[in-house]
Amino acid sequence: MKGIADASPAPRRRLAGESLPGNDDEALQHSFIAEDMPFPRRDDWRQLDISWAQSLGEDVFFVIDLPGRESVWMGLALAGSGFRPVPLYNACCGPNEVIDQGPIMQALLRGTAYLSDLALANDAPPVFLLDANRMRPNRALTPGAFDNRWQIFPQDFPSAGFLTGNGFTRVVLVVRDDSGAAPDLTHVLRRWKEAGIAIEMKDMANSLLPEPIRVTKPPWYRSVWQRLQVLVGLRPAWQGGFGSVIPEPSKSHG
Repeated sequence: MKGIADASPAPRRRLAGESLPGNDDEALQHSFIAEDMPFPRRDDWRQLDISWAQSLGEDVFFVIDLPGRESVWMGLALAGSGFRPVPLYNACCGPNEVIDQGPIMQALLRGTAYLSDLALANDAPPVFLLDANRMRPNRALTPGAFDNRWQIFPQDFPSAGFLTGNGFTRVVLVVRDDSGAAPDLTHVLRRWKEAGIAIEMKDMANSLLPEPIRVTKPPWYRSVWQRLQVLVGLRPAWQGGFGSVIPEPSKSHG
């Protein structure tokens, strides 16, 4: 199999129940990232059933679009079988944020310790991680709230030519409750489909294997206006990504 790098793939291995290296719960609970958020159990991802992914072939990569930390857990579970998690979270953090980033950040911290003990191949198939809640605020969009809703763009992913050139010809979109592809993601999947990449979907709400799905052209497909429309409706951050405080409305005098 061709891969992201020209290297021989390491044997894939299943997740084991060993302790995480170099970290304990008490140390992480006192880290800056875990001071004001609930601390997850260290083995959350080890409980996930990924048997459906074990025999999909070496030409497959994944896009995980699950809520919050669940996408991180799925990426870590697949890492135990030789896949490489690639976080694509495009939100900033701030007080009164409307999309809670704490659990995701905490899961990534825990995952870093776990991944450092895995001998992933340089050409390991990618698992792109998204937050399905990226456009679902958990608080009102009122003045003073930190609006960190976000979307993804085709430029956030490798091109179809790069993927197929490295031997990846099938992508499995992992969702829950048959939610299908989010509107922003359809702009990515449609480009891949037109380049010959097969699109499949796995619904974690059932035990079925991934199945092919149709990806129709979304509105404003391949139009520069599509990106402009997204940027107008969200709050890009000056340092990159999305997130800024919703200002108080200006008051007129007279």
